[in-house]
Amino acid sequence: MERPSHPYAQGLIASIPPLEGEQVDTLADIPGTVPPLTAIPCGCRFAPRCARADERCRAQEPPLYAVNACDRSKCWLVEKGECHGC
Repeated sequence: MERPSHPYAQGLIASIPPLEGEQVDTLADIPGTVPPLTAIPCGCRFAPRCARADERCRAQEPPLYAVNACDRSKCWLVEKGECHGC
């Protein structure tokens, strides 16, 4: 939860309001809408809503990568060494 490697998980955690401290006027959001289960996109399911998606994300579903000893992620950024959780 502290260092998620997948952009979708990062977005979800960024959208949680703070429980203590200063109040915020706006929360982070994830653009777009979740597709219906009958219209799952090719490639990474999050690619249409991910700011970091590229053509490979839209064409190929990523495998499950080991980010570290405990964490796993289905994101091509792990393979590139560009994940935030590494």
